[in-house]
Amino acid sequence: MREYKGVIQYSDGSYFEGHFSQGRMEGKGRKVFAELEVYEGDFSHNQPHGQGKCSYSTDAYYEGDWKEGKQEGMGVEVVIGVQRFEGEFKAGQKNGKGICKWNDGAVYEGEFVDGKHEGQGKYVWANGKSYTGSWKEGKEHGEGVLSFTTGKVYTGEFVAGVQQGKGKLVWYEESVLIDYRQDQTYEGFWVNGKEEGRFTISAPEKEPKMVEMQAGKIISIIDTPAAATNVPVQ
Repeated sequence: MREYKGVIQYSDGSYFEGHFSQGRMEGKGRKVFAELEVYEGDFSHNQPHGQGKCSYSTDAYYEGDWKEGKQEGMGVEVVIGVQRFEGEFKAGQKNGKGICKWNDGAVYEGEFVDGKHEGQGKYVWANGKSYTGSWKEGKEHGEGVLSFTTGKVYTGEFVAGVQQGKGKLVWYEESVLIDYRQDQTYEGFWVNGKEEGRFTISAPEKEPKMVEMQAGKIISIIDTPAAATNVPVQ
């Protein structure tokens, strides 16, 4: 028979029940794997292909598009009690655009490459802190904006998840040293997430000041700010 319905049992304990054509799994079917994973949906040439759902033994499942045995196209991947992702897949991995929500309230919406945040995207932590900008291999990398729950906003460069390079920080601080007690803008260079070197500090209705900073703290005020230049620490 060229086309028929049936059940085939394998020596490793797995089995398939559904449609066959020319001796191959074709069309609708259900396969239970030896690892207790269960796939139910479309098959082509013995592999999941088309629309289907796979439930894993680790309290997780994927439902959506398949191609030649792997997730490819649009789909939903859920780890029960942990996270839910909805978006694009390619070759079995999150690739393209999508949104991932964690059970603690954190959310990432943006681009993925091989399962990691990469490209442009926005991440909001459970406590409300957020980052919008460039990502690489799951970390903030390139240009971006980091907004803290305290009201601080950093705009500038990141390397491997930390502020590194040229940037600007806007925040409110009562600074006796420079006589500012209002919104301030720090402009300069960051090293390993801390302000380092010469910074221009400005505030509304105040003259800009040039200061020397070390590990995120002001250590001195430069007497001639007009002659000073923001330079990274070597």
